[in-house]
Amino acid sequence: MNKSVIHSSLLLWLVLLGTSCSIININIDFLDDPNLKSAVLDQDGDLFAYIVPIELNDEIRNYIDSNIRSNLAPAAKIGKVRELMFDSQYLNIQYSTDQTFTAVEVFERRSGNCLSVINFYIGVIRYLGLDASFQTVKVSPIWDSRGGLNVLYEHINALGSVRGGLQYIMDFTPEIALLDYTAKTISDDQARALYFSNIGAELMIKGELEQALPYLKNALWIDPSLSLAWNNIGVVYHGLGQTELAEYSYKKGFIVNNTNATVISNLSNLYKAVGDSEKAEYYQGAVRQFQNRNPYYHYNLGNGAFTANQFQVAERHYLRAIRRNDNEPEFYLALANTYQQMGDNAQVLRMLDRAELVAQSNPNAGRTAADNLRLVDRNSLPALGGQPARTISDGTIDDILNVFN
Repeated sequence: MNKSVIHSSLLLWLVLLGTSCSIININIDFLDDPNLKSAVLDQDGDLFAYIVPIELNDEIRNYIDSNIRSNLAPAAKIGKVRELMFDSQYLNIQYSTDQTFTAVEVFERRSGNCLSVINFYIGVIRYLGLDASFQTVKVSPIWDSRGGLNVLYEHINALGSVRGGLQYIMDFTPEIALLDYTAKTISDDQARALYFSNIGAELMIKGELEQALPYLKNALWIDPSLSLAWNNIGVVYHGLGQTELAEYSYKKGFIVNNTNATVISNLSNLYKAVGDSEKAEYYQGAVRQFQNRNPYYHYNLGNGAFTANQFQVAERHYLRAIRRNDNEPEFYLALANTYQQMGDNAQVLRMLDRAELVAQSNPNAGRTAADNLRLVDRNSLPALGGQPARTISDGTIDDILNVFN
């Protein structure tokens, strides 16, 4: 059974969520049954209180003390941390989607996904007495298929400030398009819940559903409002044949976040699996309406058509994306790529001009995470020629897993 999971480094969210905050207008007829709730949230305390993802050990602290002078100015310290993390003569940390790590594990392995590396970064920055917080940021939807599961990724980075009111952002994942006006600072507890949700998702990808449950439950014990964890635990219960708990989890995930189309799509799949075609179609219809309003859904369809060399189809979907959001340089660049393949050089130049105009009018639109450390107002425009490597071409997909990667 092909299910979908949400993962964090990019937070593993359903691609249908896209970037908008549009409420999905649907009556899910939810009853917060105390028996079902207690069956999911059945622990009395933190099962993994000993795991603090941002905590450093003596080896890391000694390494930092040996390489960063205490009398450096705050901005210089921030730059030096970046150098220590990514320069080849120091830690040379590499990006890897395979597993979510604590700060100590990142130091030992010299690799990690976004959430892992931001755990390490925030631990180090705070050890130096500087400011840093976790920040989730929506990105152009990135899909993957791993272990028989559809995976939708979201993104996390670090936000901090130095004297004089200057803010900075520390990013790790290269060449992903960050979407404007979507950043949200979260607490350490919320980030820790994302860590356990990711660990659970990674176990699910390996097919270890029973082993994933304690981590997903712990994520929900820490943050009961974490919609993506409700989605992922619903996928586990569905896979284990516990239909009632799966239904409860999906619905609860929507109650705590009524913009989350992932849980609605997965709920539709659940009803389809048990033979309730009427409910399945009801919820799938809501998803289709949501998708039709979502520019990034059409953008992904365009990417799929482009990859299949169906350039006229790609053009149609990119234009639909622009009609729904004309403030994304990435859409115009995709159209420029398409017109280039179609031999329409005049339209290529027109789309490139439009992309540049949009980027200049909105400094945060279309920027990427290619520069690990940057000021908030820095901007870089993706270059012509590339399409996202991991997309799917239609919205009729199996269950979806949410992950930060």
